[in-house]
Amino acid sequence: MQAQDWWLAIGVLLLLVFSWQTYACVRALKWRKTTGRIIERTVKRNPRDPFFANVDLLYSFEVDDYTYVSSNVKPGMEQMMTFAPPFLRKDYFLGEKYAPGAQVEVIYDPNRPRRSALECGDIVVPILGVIAGLVILIVSLLFRFGALEL
Repeated sequence: MQAQDWWLAIGVLLLLVFSWQTYACVRALKWRKTTGRIIERTVKRNPRDPFFANVDLLYSFEVDDYTYVSSNVKPGMEQMMTFAPPFLRKDYFLGEKYAPGAQVEVIYDPNRPRRSALECGDIVVPILGVIAGLVILIVSLLFRFGALEL
C-alpha cells in the first residue's frame, strides 16, 4: 500500500466519523430537556496514558411517568474522555456537576426517549473534523491521480 493510499483511508475515516458526530449534534439540537439524576460515575485510567481518563456515567430521568436509565454523555457517545493528570484529585475534572446523586439536565429525543444525552456537545469540533477529512481526501486523490507531485 502506497503512502497516498494511507492518507486516502485516513481522510475517508475522518469524514465518516466526524460526519456522524455532526449529524448527532444537529439532531440533538431539536431534543427536549428534563431533569435527571446521576446514579453512578466510574473513572477508568489507562496506565500507558496517565493524563487522560475515560469516564462512564449512569443517570436516570423521567418522561411521561416512565423512568429511563442511560449512559450517553453526548449524542452517540457513551464514554467521555477528559484531561485528568494523576496529581489532581479524582473529582477535579468532573467536579460536583456529575457526582453521584447530582441533579443534571438531560436532553432526550421526544420520539424515542431512550435516546438521550447530558450534553449536546460542541458542534465546531465535528465540523472542523469533516473539513479536515475532506481536505486530506481531496489532496490524497490529487496525488493519487497525478495532479499534484512532491
